[in-house]
Amino acid sequence: MNVVRFILSKTFLKHLVLAFLVVVVIVIIALQWLKITTHHGDYIVVPDLAKKTLEEVEAIVEDHGLRYEVLDSADYSPDYPKFSVMAQNPGAGDKVKENRKIYLTLNPSGYRKVTVPNVIQVTRRNAETIIKAVGLRVGEVSSFNHRCEVRAGICEAECAELLTTFFQKRRQENNGK
Repeated sequence: MNVVRFILSKTFLKHLVLAFLVVVVIVIIALQWLKITTHHGDYIVVPDLAKKTLEEVEAIVEDHGLRYEVLDSADYSPDYPKFSVMAQNPGAGDKVKENRKIYLTLNPSGYRKVTVPNVIQVTRRNAETIIKAVGLRVGEVSSFNHRCEVRAGICEAECAELLTTFFQKRRQENNGK
């Protein structure tokens, strides 16, 4: 019973209410301090930097109180000018704090150089897979009879015919003896 009487005593209840009020005041002060130090509600709308050169980006970013960093150059796209912004993070129209970094992806000066794979005497399906694996696109496909090659002015098919005729005559001569 002593514990119940102590909890219901005026002294304990006064201290409990006082402790609760102190916690509430500390929380209110902390929230106000955070609001002031984080500039709650103050924001800048991120400008659209697409298709802009780095010189233009630098001027725009400075005017808005932001910073930028070039992350990478993506695959070349003829739809964008050389060395212009292809993508940005955060995106255009997003709300950010002052001095926020905008991460940019630029369009390189041209297509990247790749070694064209050897797809001679490979099936069309495998050739397309190999070509796509190095980052190339398959365009118009033309095929021809690769066995018919010109050698010393004679087409291989004609050469095969001549050889067949020659050996048939030899056999006939040998069989006749």
